[in-house]
Amino acid sequence: MSFLGRAPLPDSVLLELVGLLYSSAFPIMIVGGALTGVGAFAFFQYGDMFVAELTIFAGVLTLLRLSLIWAFRRRTETLPLTAPEACRWEGAYLVGSIAFAVCLATLSSRILVTGSVPLQIMATSLLFGYCAGMVTRVAIRPWICIPSTVVATTPIVATLLWRGGLDDAVLAGFLMFFLVASFETVAHSHRTALALISSKQQLGALARRDHLTGLPNRLALLDAADAAVRRLGRGGAEIAVHCLDLDRFKPVNDRYGHPVGDELLKTVARRLEAAIRPEDAAIRVGGDEFIIVQTDAPNAAAAEMLARRIIRAVSAPYMIEGVEIRIGVSVGIALAPKDGSTVQDLIARADQALYHAKAQGRDGFRFYDAADGQVGSEAMVAAWKRKEPA
Repeated sequence: MSFLGRAPLPDSVLLELVGLLYSSAFPIMIVGGALTGVGAFAFFQYGDMFVAELTIFAGVLTLLRLSLIWAFRRRTETLPLTAPEACRWEGAYLVGSIAFAVCLATLSSRILVTGSVPLQIMATSLLFGYCAGMVTRVAIRPWICIPSTVVATTPIVATLLWRGGLDDAVLAGFLMFFLVASFETVAHSHRTALALISSKQQLGALARRDHLTGLPNRLALLDAADAAVRRLGRGGAEIAVHCLDLDRFKPVNDRYGHPVGDELLKTVARRLEAAIRPEDAAIRVGGDEFIIVQTDAPNAAAAEMLARRIIRAVSAPYMIEGVEIRIGVSVGIALAPKDGSTVQDLIARADQALYHAKAQGRDGFRFYDAADGQVGSEAMVAAWKRKEPA
């Protein structure tokens, strides 16, 4: 089973492999058009109604496969796939691939029995083109590639052997040789694809992690908030964006030095992770500033409860290198869709609410209120983007 690529894979790798399967409609369109063209030519040459039926089926099947790709792209425009969904889409691709292989094998076998030498050359060339395309593009999923090429090839080999000529037997052996040889190419391509995807994802994960606290960083913030906003557009509950700024952190850093300050930030990060749900995200955006993306918040009361929980967790005493340290945190909250429907607006308005929370005396929280001040969203977003991570 591992040779066929059915060994368990991490969800992220599976999702990328399925995305690659559906990444291009052009090869399907080309091979479908070629098969339809050869079938139409054979029908006009001999008037074989079975060939006509197979040709029509090939054209309809090609349109259905192209429609499947279009549907996949529409589905993934809004939200990423889940792993069970990806498996279903992969199964649909397999069904289309096997059906096309059956059509190609049947039509080619019919041409080999009744057609002229030029048509037989066309049929054989079409088989080679199809198998080469499968090995090139679909080898990332051997459990789709290998059965499809076997289904496309073996009926043609059987037809050649049935004809009984020496030339036919040689051609049949030639086709079987390339079929078996392609298995190693498929396995190699599959292993290479997995290695490349794993390396890319590891590098991507490192690029989205804060080197000090291990929390997601600003790049990950944009991904997390954008995904939450897209879920909102599909009828999800409210989203709350919490902008956090530690109170009295700078005096601690100045008095005890950066090593203690760094340990303090690490501990704060762990407390924030413990205060949120697994589906929420805690992000360090720089210095002593953090952002919490609270997804599927049923109402403003849920956002307030989280803000109070964060304040209690962060304000509890810290013992670092034998020194008891006390800090606080101020929280600004913006709710979607009430306060904005884009990531930039939500961050800007939560940041504005944070400014007023600190002005009220720190160690507290405040929801965004449009009447609070004159700072526009564009200015707040520009200021946020200028901040550099510590």
